[in-house]
Amino acid sequence: MVDSLGALHGVHVINPATLLCKKDGFCDLKSGGKLIYRDESHLSTSGAMSLEPLFTPIFKGMRPLGAK
Repeated sequence: MVDSLGALHGVHVINPATLLCKKDGFCDLKSGGKLIYRDESHLSTSGAMSLEPLFTPIFKGMRPLGAK
């Protein structure tokens, strides 16, 4: 389902596992000595900030509202 949504114009699918998890499928709890998660379901501030590379290309490609 997610893959089919990603094929739609203007829809970006972001998979945080590409940055948070290793190729063996296991995800680290810490990165650079800081916790990635604040509980079993939520990222810490450090964890969320580590996802910046996933969002940067999307925001760079956006146009301001009203721009043509």
